Amino acid sequence: MMVFGPKERYKIEGPMTMGSAIHLWNEDNPSDKMEPRTGGKFNTWYRLTQWLIRRDTTNNEVVAISGYEHKGEYLLSGGLKGRRGLKSGLRFFQWRRDEYGGIPQLAGVNNDNPRVKTAWVNNYIKNKYDINPENYPNVPQEIIELFREEYQSEDMRTAFVIKKKLNWWNVLGGWVE
Repeated sequence: MMVFGPKERYKIEGPMTMGSAIHLWNEDNPSDKMEPRTGGKFNTWYRLTQWLIRRDTTNNEVVAISGYEHKGEYLLSGGLKGRRGLKSGLRFFQWRRDEYGGIPQLAGVNNDNPRVKTAWVNNYIKNKYDINPENYPNVPQEIIELFREEYQSEDMRTAFVIKKKLNWWNVLGGWVE
């Protein structure tokens, strides 16, 4: 377990299994249940075995969930689900960075709402993510190609992103969710 600051309202717990994390999320968020990620890529190359939750310490409720898999020189991450406005994606990124060092973190991302497509893409650009890169240091080309096949699209409703370090904009609160 890791706490961000002595008076931090939210804490990250884990790692734990996907089943445990989803159970905890569903208990506290019955109107926004999450189903296990199974089948296809989730049983092969995009299998996330380690999961984190973010808990509100004032009411003990789970406010976010995210999975990851440490692959040595890089991390796969995904399964992010959370309550809006809490910057949980950033906090999970920071936790993984602190735990595993500054290795690249890859994620496939989806945006099914065409009204927010521009904001969604601009958020990743502003926060210095590499979007749909051709290659990336320490990430096998086969993994890049699997992400490209699964997530890269012309309309940017799906994409894959890689980030290695935070910039000062993130640290000072520039992350938009």
